[in-house]
Amino acid sequence: MPPLTSFRRSCLALALSQALGSPAQAAEILVNSLSDTMVADEECTLREAIISANTDDNRFAPECVSGKELDSIYLQTPGIIVLESSLPEIETSVYISGLGINETIISGNQAHQIFSISGSSTNEPNVTIQRVTLQEGLAGRGAAVEATQATVTILNSLLTENYADSGGAASFFFSQATMEGTTVRANYASGGAGGIDAYGQGSSLVLRNSAVTQNFSERDGGGVRVKYQTLVLENSIIDRNQNGIDGSSRDGGGIYAVNADLQLIQSEISSNYSMQHGGGIYARDSNVEIENTKIQFNGADVDGGGIHARDSTMSVSNAQIFANSAAGYGGGAMLREAPQASIVNTSISSNYAGGGIALFDSSSLSMTNSTLSTNQGRAGLYAINSMANLEFCTITNNQVEGLRSGFSGEIRFADSIISGNARFAVKPEIAGYSIYESGIYSSGTNLLGNNSNSRGTAFTSFSPGPTDILATSDEGNMPLENLLSTTLDDNGCLIQAGRKGSQSCVFTHLLVENSPALRVANSANCPDSDQRGKARDQSQPFFIVAKAANNRVVTFDLGEDVCDIGAVEGINGLP
Repeated sequence: MPPLTSFRRSCLALALSQALGSPAQAAEILVNSLSDTMVADEECTLREAIISANTDDNRFAPECVSGKELDSIYLQTPGIIVLESSLPEIETSVYISGLGINETIISGNQAHQIFSISGSSTNEPNVTIQRVTLQEGLAGRGAAVEATQATVTILNSLLTENYADSGGAASFFFSQATMEGTTVRANYASGGAGGIDAYGQGSSLVLRNSAVTQNFSERDGGGVRVKYQTLVLENSIIDRNQNGIDGSSRDGGGIYAVNADLQLIQSEISSNYSMQHGGGIYARDSNVEIENTKIQFNGADVDGGGIHARDSTMSVSNAQIFANSAAGYGGGAMLREAPQASIVNTSISSNYAGGGIALFDSSSLSMTNSTLSTNQGRAGLYAINSMANLEFCTITNNQVEGLRSGFSGEIRFADSIISGNARFAVKPEIAGYSIYESGIYSSGTNLLGNNSNSRGTAFTSFSPGPTDILATSDEGNMPLENLLSTTLDDNGCLIQAGRKGSQSCVFTHLLVENSPALRVANSANCPDSDQRGKARDQSQPFFIVAKAANNRVVTFDLGEDVCDIGAVEGINGLP
């Protein structure tokens, strides 16, 4: 993008002043020097420009024009500005624009903070910074940008190689912050929040079309840490961040959130690592909403490889939780004391070491139109002193049990497929807690199997319901391939997960021709669509004869409004 002309700059300044409700008075302060001085040398430096904007006087005239309320500072000379000391605090609303991240570089020289924005309850500056690289800053908080009681917008910029005690690159305290088209990369915090730290009731941090990547924190929040505020991710990625030094609090490799509202929309949380809980996301006392997002390749040394939600509510829809790992429980997700969680149209697959989902300590989960597949180490779903209700789910190809309940755990499921699990272990498909307290109950027509792929007993401490359909190895040795496609794959969809340019369908297993899962669902329960967003078939009468759990032959006269059980509708994905 070419430098702004004088006319375009004037129009932009006018538009900004109108948008902010300010009088249409503004100064264009043109920085034409790469030096960091305050001398009468006929050159306007960035340091002088900030003071002119703050004071609205002419002390640096004529090289820097006087500020006039809402000012615009344009850095016109390509190159690197190396700071000799921290820049003056910005105390007024101002617009700062460079020539681009490769042309306008401001360095803290590994010794100084770059931008500090200071407001109060009576003066909240509105500051926009765009098209610059901020690097090599050093500070207690926010080495590249620190803001207190301000509105801050950072556009099309790069914050890199900064070092702070907390908030390696940026720290926002009781501020409204937005980053768009911006990358926060390779920053370091000796305390918490390797990339961005945000704190304050009623405040917000919005990351739109942005990346937080390769940051490191010795404590909580390798990438982003938020407390008592809202975090919104839109079409953004949090990836390859790490946290943790032995002996310190070290949760949340990608995101660490406490008393916060998290909204993740069409984004990716990928390849982050935590020495304790929540490789991708750690949330405590928070509300978490995840839509059309990929959470993949994250790892935790304890619990919750992808997500660890504690004392939090959580809603997940149209998401992919894939190939995460935890040394303890919940390779995909760990819910602890989570009173209300829902998962819809989501695939939890190929997570390892900690299995798929683990529920502990009075957590409650509802899961609909979702797939639990190819998880390793522990059960697809494991509940201890917690409740789960599953409808129209496909649970298959997990290394050990498909479902397992522990002490005081309760799992209820209907219109679901639980078959082909425990392929490489002598384990059952479904394992209740004990003969005295099963904790696992069928609530309707399900397809239950212990197929030729498995070496264990079909069920322990669990009794199928009277309308459940069995396809077990000791009931005719029906192979899994006769029920569904054993390949977990992108099988087409109407709703995708991930950022623009890297979106894909959420993984599913398709039903095959003559599968006993076809058109046997409880008609009153049929959702409008399946996991892929495609319509459920509810149009024609249909009859089926099948063997029920009590070995009696049962004829289902389904009439109209019927659909298939499991997460996907139709033979080979075609209704």
